[in-house]
Amino acid sequence: EEDDDVNENVNNEDIEDEDVEPPRDESSDSVSSDSESEDEKADIAPEATTGTVAQRLFAIRDFSRGIAEVGESSAARDSSYVGGLAPWDLRHDLETSHARARLTEAELSTTQAEKSLPKSKNKIGEKERKLLDHDLGDVERTLSIVLDRLKELESGENATLKKKLAEKEMQLAIARMDHASAEQRLHEW
Repeated sequence: EEDDDVNENVNNEDIEDEDVEPPRDESSDSVSSDSESEDEKADIAPEATTGTVAQRLFAIRDFSRGIAEVGESSAARDSSYVGGLAPWDLRHDLETSHARARLTEAELSTTQAEKSLPKSKNKIGEKERKLLDHDLGDVERTLSIVLDRLKELESGENATLKKKLAEKEMQLAIARMDHASAEQRLHEW
């Protein structure tokens, strides 16, 4: 037990001496290879030695959800843990995997949306052209019907007007004859 306490104190002192950098935005375009290798080292668990107690720095980063935590693991590592990893290491790996999966899924859906956007625009344009052609066809048919109807009305009105004109001409002719006969009667008297 005394050895375990000594190991724990030594490991605590080692951790306190290390600088813990705050989580950085991994979506940045300017990423240095040094910081990438440091992040990779932070995510890789050191090999566990049976009977030793270790504390390890960890950082959980899920920027899409606004989560960034930095802390220390207090789990003792021994061979009884699954694959030599402490439960929090497993949880950390699982959370990291889930975060990467969500990021990949978001990127995939964005890519699919970007790919489908031109297709949608083409379909919309095609449907607009069809509707426009259909509407123009309807307008042409409607105008044709209106013109035919106007011609019928005009010809009907013309026929009615011609009939009225013929009646008036007939009345005028009768009136002239009546007038002429009345004049003759007046002259005869």
